[in-house]
Amino acid sequence: MPQEQNLSDRLLKYAPDMLCCVDKEGRFVKVVGACKRILGYEGEELEGRPYLDFVLPEDRYTTLQTAQKVMAGQRATAFGNRYIRKEGEVQGVVWSAEWSTEENLMFCSAREATHMEREMEGNVQTATNSLLTAKTQLEKLSLVASRSNNGVLIIDKNGIIEWVNDGFTRLHGFTLEEAVGRKPSELLHHPKMDSSIYPPIEEKLLRGESATFEVLNRKKDGEGLWVSVEINPAFSDTGELARMVVIQTDITALKYSELELSKLTKDLYRQNSDLQQFTYIVSHNLRAPVANVMGLTELLTTVSKDSETFDTSLAYLRQVAFRLDTVLKDMNTILSIRNSADSLKRELVDITSIIQQVLAACTESLQNLDATIAVEIEEGQLVLANKAYLYSIFYNLVSNAIKYRSLSRPLKIRIKCFVNSERGTLLSFSDNGTGFDMEKAKGHVFKMYKRFHATQEGRGLGLYLVKNHLDTMGGHIEVTSSPGKGTRFLMYLAKS
Repeated sequence: MPQEQNLSDRLLKYAPDMLCCVDKEGRFVKVVGACKRILGYEGEELEGRPYLDFVLPEDRYTTLQTAQKVMAGQRATAFGNRYIRKEGEVQGVVWSAEWSTEENLMFCSAREATHMEREMEGNVQTATNSLLTAKTQLEKLSLVASRSNNGVLIIDKNGIIEWVNDGFTRLHGFTLEEAVGRKPSELLHHPKMDSSIYPPIEEKLLRGESATFEVLNRKKDGEGLWVSVEINPAFSDTGELARMVVIQTDITALKYSELELSKLTKDLYRQNSDLQQFTYIVSHNLRAPVANVMGLTELLTTVSKDSETFDTSLAYLRQVAFRLDTVLKDMNTILSIRNSADSLKRELVDITSIIQQVLAACTESLQNLDATIAVEIEEGQLVLANKAYLYSIFYNLVSNAIKYRSLSRPLKIRIKCFVNSERGTLLSFSDNGTGFDMEKAKGHVFKMYKRFHATQEGRGLGLYLVKNHLDTMGGHIEVTSSPGKGTRFLMYLAKS
């Protein structure tokens, strides 16, 4: 046995590799083989000492990472690092290592890296060539990004700008230095855009999904710029969201063309509606009085001026003339509204003041009916509107509430106002009058000369004027009603 042990020691002494085992604390437990030749130390000099103490400081991090992988059960082969020899020289070493769960030790073999150095030289040259190729590609990409008319942004996963190209600066006026560290939704937000569009987009991006949308941005000089935005996520090697690439395309001219087309479509629709209304007036409300006038004048030429028929016909002719005058006044009213649409003056109007003027004009009727008026509007509340139109709207609604009141209970009118700083103003007008059947009236409530109460007098022009006033001011109106219960109008006035 002693002879066999001596033979084993001699074999290990002449082995080309250094053999060792390391405990989980990273200390050499046993070192044999070519330790003296490779590192300049005898095995006994290394045993009990941390192996990292002999590793070149620049290589300690990667060495420790590899050791941790081995201890986790992953075998290491041909791992290269650099050690400091006893005399101070740097020695390249190639390692193979495996962890033993039985002994709770890492068994390693190492040899000099003279052949590895030649391989590394080749690898360095290959890496250098790859870097040069990558540099050329980056230069080309940089040239494309700088010359592009589109704005290109790179933002991190938190939505913070890391980089913008020259195209972004040309579009918006903000330089790279001014943009970096800011959120696009804050840097470029235009006051006319609803900021509620941004959170859903940000949620979508955080899920790693692409997003495409159109938005009105604010340039550095304060002007508006419509852009089409495309955002694509970029992921790390581990599959996590790293950053996002944003491409912005100027669509201002296209957007204004769309707006002009939309305006033209609305104008055509309005003109067509006007034509239909005037056709109705001519065929129904104007033609009948004219025919009556012609018939009566023909009759008056054939009867004696002293006869009862002459007096009756003359009185009837006067009534027809008044009706004809009323129709012509209605036509003039409608024309004046339409002609003033493009030049309509809007200003900040005190709603409470307008309502008080309307109620003052109807005081006698309201008092005679013992009506209750509830105005739930803050004193001095302002809305952007035309003062005359706003007066006309409330005057017609109050007049209708009086005209179409219920005979079984006192009249109650309630007026409320809700103001939203971004969306505009909502006005509510409700009464407890006779109401009407929405199913029968659908589509005709705001049409000219449409009436739903045969027992009350009226021309059917009030609600038509209310809707036209609101349309002209850029607002709109909705109605709900129930027979015997009352009617409620909701009127929306735009902020700008």
